[in-house]
Amino acid sequence: MQFVGSLYTDSVSSGELEEDVRNAILAHERLNTGFIVQALLLYAICVYWRNEVQRSQGILQSATLKAIDLGMNRENYAVSNSRGDAILAESWRRTWWQLYLTDLHVAAIARHTSFPTSQRMVETTVKLPCEEADYKEGVIAQVFRPRRSVD
Repeated sequence: MQFVGSLYTDSVSSGELEEDVRNAILAHERLNTGFIVQALLLYAICVYWRNEVQRSQGILQSATLKAIDLGMNRENYAVSNSRGDAILAESWRRTWWQLYLTDLHVAAIARHTSFPTSQRMVETTVKLPCEEADYKEGVIAQVFRPRRSVD
C-alpha cells in the first residue's frame, strides 16, 4: 500500500518501494492464494497507471490465471475461504469483480472484443458485491448473483 501511495507524491521515491513489492510477490507467488491475487491485481493497476501497459497486462494475466485456478469466480470460494467471516467473504467477492472490471477496462482501452475473465470464457457464479454502506458497517446483507452474462 505504501507503493500505491508513493505514486501520488514526489516526496517519496517509488522505485525502492516497487522493488519491495516485486520481491514480496516473488517470495509468496507460489502459494497461490487469494491474497496473492489481490496483491497482483493492485500491482497491475499501479503499473498500468504508470503507462507500462504490456507489463501490466502480464501481471494482470497472472492474477487472472491464479484467481481462476483458485475458483474465485465461483460462488463457493468466498464462503469456503472466509473462515466464517462475512467481511472476508465479501472481500473475496470484491476481489473477483475488481479483477473482472480491471480486465474489462484494459481490454476496452486496447479495443479487444474478448478478455480472460469474460463470462463467455469463464463461468462466473460468484455473487455481486453488497452495498458499500453495508460493507463499511460490517453488516453484509443479501448479495445477488449476476445475470447469466454481464459482458
